[in-house]
Amino acid sequence: MVVFLFFLISLLSHPAYAEIYSYIDSQGRLTYTSDPNVLPDGHENKTGQTPHFNRSGQDDLLATGGLTIRIEHLNQRLELAKIEFDTKFEILSETPAFEYNQAVQDILSLKFEIVDLNEELVDLTVTDRAERELRLQRLYAWSEKIDLLLEKDRQKNGPQARSTRLEILALSVEEVKRTGSSVTYSIRLDLENPGEEGIASVKVAGKGPDGHVIESKIVKGEIERERSKTLYETAIIAPENALHISAWEVIEASIN
Repeated sequence: MVVFLFFLISLLSHPAYAEIYSYIDSQGRLTYTSDPNVLPDGHENKTGQTPHFNRSGQDDLLATGGLTIRIEHLNQRLELAKIEFDTKFEILSETPAFEYNQAVQDILSLKFEIVDLNEELVDLTVTDRAERELRLQRLYAWSEKIDLLLEKDRQKNGPQARSTRLEILALSVEEVKRTGSSVTYSIRLDLENPGEEGIASVKVAGKGPDGHVIESKIVKGEIERERSKTLYETAIIAPENALHISAWEVIEASIN
């Protein structure tokens, strides 16, 4: 799924923010902080004051390179947030039911971070009013689109939706016995339960060539949360009905 749609990297925010510092920690990882007091010894900004600025002072910052550094840091943070956002969004539908709500909250937090970073970049880099409004409109449209996609996924894959849904992995029906008065079929169902544990109930039907149901059977059994299971059942029907069955299909499946 392509999540970012028409997402623009250099959209961006508010006129006053603390400086962001970067350094390599003891484990060799690139780390960002807005607190100069936590910087390692020897860092050139260790004792510097955390600058604040407004639009009237941007020319002075630009002259000393402060604004350029600020924009670079914002773009780095934005790129990291985008990568994490895309990764989490791509696997959301595969997230276990008990982790789903937290996964959605993580995605929303990243979305808000991306919006904030882009607002700030727009504020710092775009002076034309019409261009600013256009970029912000696109940014907010993207944000609303994400909300709609999350709601759609919640309805389809959220815990409540999964709690009453079973996935049919395979169905096989074999004739095992025939007498003058009946035909006996063995039914095997391979199921997967993406939600909470309960009693699986699956309606299996033997259909004629035109698709109408000739005979049906309810297959039931307990199934645990986030587990697969095979259920077996026997169907005994009249020979005249069995004669007209061309296929067996699942027509209903639920868990209670």
